[in-house]
Amino acid sequence: MDKHSKSNSEHRGDHQDLWNDILIQYPSIHEILKNSAHANSPGRFIYSDRLQRKLSQTFGEGWIALNHTAGFVDPMHSTGIAFTLSGIERLLDLFRDRSGGTIGQNELKKIQDKTFKELEFIDLLVSSTYRSRWNPELFTAAVMLYFVASVQYEQARLQGNMPEMFLAAHNSDLRQLVLRFHDDILALDQNKNVEKAKELVKEITKSIEPFNTVGLMDDAKKNMYRHTAVVL
Repeated sequence: MDKHSKSNSEHRGDHQDLWNDILIQYPSIHEILKNSAHANSPGRFIYSDRLQRKLSQTFGEGWIALNHTAGFVDPMHSTGIAFTLSGIERLLDLFRDRSGGTIGQNELKKIQDKTFKELEFIDLLVSSTYRSRWNPELFTAAVMLYFVASVQYEQARLQGNMPEMFLAAHNSDLRQLVLRFHDDILALDQNKNVEKAKELVKEITKSIEPFNTVGLMDDAKKNMYRHTAVVL
């Protein structure tokens, strides 16, 4: 897990305190659960990091985990099924190339490395979206970072070119762009500066232009896009 995926629980005290904070923020949840009690198992609150589940290793003797088992980020953007299918494709290509022969540990390690890199990329996209919710315009711009990645990946497939990684996570320029704005969005989430949020929206709109082949952030479209990945 990289530095951007670390838990902030150490800054929030006990997990019971974290739960109490949530109940203060959402009185309706407090009303529903005010008479509830811990189940016997686990009998305590459990806090999950942002990357909610990630295996330390995705393969072993006679087995390999599919992507959704290897790690889980969040339902935001609905990446789960497509991510798993991309992993199945990768394995099928490997099995086909071997034609019944032995698959080496080095090959499985390469698949693991790619899967972990994809998980980290999805995590950055999801985190940017959640941490920008306080400002609708910034939230929209953060969502566009995901759509840019999605369009790059899907258009390549439509053109018959199998991308190396899911959501074009292998594209270093795109990855650096997502990482940069993820950091900027997290910084803004701390001070909620509306004027700086407007500036950041403009920066994101300008910076995605080399990847934006479908008119994302076009004011005339009012965030309603008839076609994105499909080239007509």
